[in-house]
Amino acid sequence: MLVGPARRERVRTHRDQTPRRAADIALIPCGLRRRRRPRRPHSMLQLTKKTEYGLIALIHLADRDGQIVSAREIAACYPVPKRLMAEVLKELCQHELVHSTRGATGGYALARPAYAITLGEVVRVLEGMPTLASCEALGMFRADAGSCDVEPVCPIKSPIQRVRVAIWDVLQKTTLQDMSRAGAHSRSRAAQHPVPVPVPVPVASPAPLLSRLPSEPRS
Repeated sequence: MLVGPARRERVRTHRDQTPRRAADIALIPCGLRRRRRPRRPHSMLQLTKKTEYGLIALIHLADRDGQIVSAREIAACYPVPKRLMAEVLKELCQHELVHSTRGATGGYALARPAYAITLGEVVRVLEGMPTLASCEALGMFRADAGSCDVEPVCPIKSPIQRVRVAIWDVLQKTTLQDMSRAGAHSRSRAAQHPVPVPVPVPVASPAPLLSRLPSEPRS
């Protein structure tokens, strides 16, 4: 028989492992009950931030119609850090989607017309081919993938492949010109109806402390 601290430790461990009954849980105040942590929403086919910033930069350059625009200017028009915008533009330049001009008045411009650059090309350059299943990401349905035990009898392989091909077809048919035209209405509305900036109201400074004190009666 255990005595002393060892016995108390055994009893405490046994109680912790005993499942509580529903009646016991009901007696616990709501504020002390352990709440289940909400599950994070799982997003499918979500573009990375780098791709979003790249598309923002490309559409901005498409709107400027061949003019040289700096990374600082693009970042100033949108809530995008200048350093990240410069890195994305540098990567787009390496893949010949934009070309750069050095110097004090240098910057970036589209390397091709907006109608000749597709959304699919931008996605492929910045984050790779879109995938929906693990076998796509690992082997892209190659015969030598050999990464899934279910592959010989998989019932979703062919349907998922058709969905991926359909999505990729939409990305390849959507050009920067299409995206620029689709967003032109919202950009023009934002320019015509800017968000009013609150004007600070001057607050009267309080009177000095000495002036607020009651005056002493004169003798």
